[in-house]
This record gives sequence, structure tokens and C-alpha cells, in this order.
Amino acid sequence: MEKGIIPKVYALDGIRATSAILVVVAHLVMRLLKYNILGEEWGWLAKSGSAGVYTFFVISGFVIVRSSAKLFESDGATLSFLIKRAIRVFPLYYIFTILFTVKMAASGDAWSISELLLSLLFVPYQNTDGLMQPIYSLGWSLNYEIYFYIIFSFSLIFSKRIGVIVTCIGIVSIMTISRNFGQFAPNGDALDWKAFYGSQVVLFFLVGMIIALVPNKIMFGSAVCFLIGVCLLALGVLSGNDAILAICCVAAVLFASIERPTEVRSPLAHWMEVAGGASYSIYLTHSFVLGPLVALGIKVGLMPGMAAWIYAVFSIFACAFIGIFAFVLIEKPTLAFLRTRWQKMRPMQIAK
Repeated sequence: MEKGIIPKVYALDGIRATSAILVVVAHLVMRLLKYNILGEEWGWLAKSGSAGVYTFFVISGFVIVRSSAKLFESDGATLSFLIKRAIRVFPLYYIFTILFTVKMAASGDAWSISELLLSLLFVPYQNTDGLMQPIYSLGWSLNYEIYFYIIFSFSLIFSKRIGVIVTCIGIVSIMTISRNFGQFAPNGDALDWKAFYGSQVVLFFLVGMIIALVPNKIMFGSAVCFLIGVCLLALGVLSGNDAILAICCVAAVLFASIERPTEVRSPLAHWMEVAGGASYSIYLTHSFVLGPLVALGIKVGLMPGMAAWIYAVFSIFACAFIGIFAFVLIEKPTLAFLRTRWQKMRPMQIAK
């Protein structure tokens, strides 16, 4: 492998895809429980959503540090980084937020221009249900992502290690201040934007960053790293304990990150790369897929039992397929176009 080239971590792609599927499982289970298609004894599966989001955030911290290695201490790094992240995150989220707003308008559900603007600007606000969620509720996690990107971008004026330390100090400081001045519900949910940034979930980004700094002295093949990671995530969900779940999510990313670099891509590595690449699309599209599928299940009189489980598995595969479809037809071409435009504009920016 050429010196200076960051090796592809296929196991991490596989864990990223698994995280997206865990979120799908959680939202599917919650819908099936709501309509009594699944029995209450399966409510513990809803924990898979937390596992998916926690793991996403750890991976995000890891990938941001790894992919920004050449940006530290370079001129214009902050602006370059933020533009690249905007290209990666904004387009698909904007598309599905606007589609969801159109769906709300067609259904007669209440929404406002101010809520739409705050959603598109990734500014947290309390909605009519009392939740700190944007119009398209899945965007709550992206509000944290953008917040992390902004804080991290200012650390790029330093070396990599110092930059990570500065980011950690900044986020922990803001979290501490927010927890002192923000308003929280009895169950710990944030009730205003100050409390939103006081959530301990932001610590998963920091753990991911630290993992990226740890030298890998023990390495395994991509299949082994992926399978260990999946087993750890399953253990976390099955435990029913929030602390164990958090530890397992971190450990899953840690094991995925120690994949041995290779220039030969196995069939499993290929599919992990495809599914991992499509994870963002799977995350943003699955709500549009689950709604009609659950409605169809209700219409045909689906009841608890084997048929319900078969239908649930079919629904999960349908969400994954539609997500990959959206990735290939929408996300990937959009990213390619915008990245090409940015590369053409960069010489002009430097000349100025």
C-alpha cells in the first residue's frame, strides 16, 4: 500500500451499515408495538436504536480525525473541512426534509416556515410535541453531527493530537455549561437548545476521536473485525443496560478499526463497503418505507406470531434495498457533482 494513503477499513463500513439497520429495527419495532402487531415482550428491541446512534457517533469521531489527517495545521483547513462536510450531509437531508414537509402539508399536519428554516439550518428547537426535534425527526442526530463538525473545524489550526484535545475540551466545556443552564424534563430529555448541547451523547464523538489516535499493534482480517463488532452490538442490545450498551458500541468500533490493511478486497468486504456507503441513505429513507409497510400490515390484519416476524424481516430488507437504491441514484451522483464543482472552485479561492 502506498505511503500516505489512508487504508480503507471495510469492517468499519460494515459496522456503520449495521448501525443503520439497528435504527431501522428500533423504529419498526416501535410501530409494530403501537399497533399490537408485536407483543410487548419484544419492547427491548427498541434499544437497538440507541445502539445504532451511539455507534454512528463513535464512527463519526473516528472517521473525521482519520480523514482530516492532512488538514491539520494547513491553510484554509477550517473552511475546506466545513464545505466538504456540508456537501456530504446537506443535500440528502434537505431533500428528505422537504419531502416530509410536503407530506405533512398534504396530510394537513401543522408546520411553519420558521420550523422548516431552523430544521434546514440544523438549529435545535422544541417542536409542538415538546421534543427537541426538527420537522423531519431523524434530523435530531444530524444537529449533533453539525455541532461536532463546527467545534472540530476550529481545532484544525493545531496538530492532530492537540486538535483532538482542544475539541474534547471545547465540547466537554459546552456540555458542562449547558447542563447547568439548560432545562431538562424529569426523564432527562432536553427542553431547550441549551440543554440539547448538554446531552452526554456528544461524548461518543470524543471517544471515536481518541480511538483514531490509538496505534493499531494487533490487527485482524475485515471479516473477523466485523463479526466481533456485530456480536458486541448484539450483546449491548441484549443486556438491557445503558452502560453496557454504551461500552459495547465503543468496543465494536474499536475492534472494527483494527482491521489489517489489504489491497485484495473480498466479496464480504465489497458488500460491507456498499452497505456502509449507503448507511446515510438507509437512515434517511427508512421512515418513508416503514410507514406504508406498517400500514399495509395493519390493512391485511397482521397479528402477533410467525407471520409478523416474517413481515418484519421483509420490511428491514426493504428499507436496506430502498436505501441502497437511493444511494446509487441520488446520493452518490449528487456527491460526485458537488465535489467536482468544489474541486474546480478551489483554485479560484486560492488565487484570491
